[in-house]
Amino acid sequence: DVVLERAATIVQRASGRDTTVAALRQPAVRGRWLARGLPLAALLLGLAIDRIANAHRVDLLSPPLLIVLAWNLAVYLLIAWQAWRPPKPAAWLQGLLRHVSLPGGGKRGLPARIAADFHARWLAHASGLLQHRAARVLHLCAAAWGAGIALSLLLRGLVVRYQFGWESTFLDAAQVHAIVSVLFWPLTKLFGLAPFTLPEIAATQNFAGEGAAGARWVWMYVGLLTLAVVLPRLALAAWARWREARWQGRI
Repeated sequence: DVVLERAATIVQRASGRDTTVAALRQPAVRGRWLARGLPLAALLLGLAIDRIANAHRVDLLSPPLLIVLAWNLAVYLLIAWQAWRPPKPAAWLQGLLRHVSLPGGGKRGLPARIAADFHARWLAHASGLLQHRAARVLHLCAAAWGAGIALSLLLRGLVVRYQFGWESTFLDAAQVHAIVSVLFWPLTKLFGLAPFTLPEIAATQNFAGEGAAGARWVWMYVGLLTLAVVLPRLALAAWARWREARWQGRI
């Protein structure tokens, strides 16, 4: 208690003499705004530059959709693999934050050296906290991106009459049906939805499908994005937030 009181007195005295030292006592407002603004930007970006379907067409074999799903699946596998490994400090994150946040060394005198020493000690001590905080923000951004793409499909469907189907030089209807069966398997198994049949796939070749039946394709896309991207990412963000709170308790 005596040491803490003495340290607080020294910090208060030094803060009154130099703004650089005084700034160390202020919360990281810029970081909090960044953590809140990035997911919102990802949502708006998903709404603005969606390329899963063009302006009037829903592509059953959309490469952007497959890339989004494959990327998130790769992230989940990486997280599962890391869970089996012993935890290690995030050296890359610590080094990045050190370059971003440290002042310019001894060129600016004693206050800059004090701030640099403070940041170096803080980053070494709280690297786990910063790692979980960064993971939370990134998971929220990924969830917002998937939600933005799904909302773009739904909102555009209100004012656009979609043509739906597929086209391929090398794949026939049976092969496309096999791909679609695997792609939408989680939805059909978990929610009991009727899978697409081979005649339905064959009837929509060269984007021959049109009309109200396209709503089913759109909702299947939206459901797949929600199930494979939005919900898992929100769960991972909540997990990262819980681990972040545990680290804050330790500090």
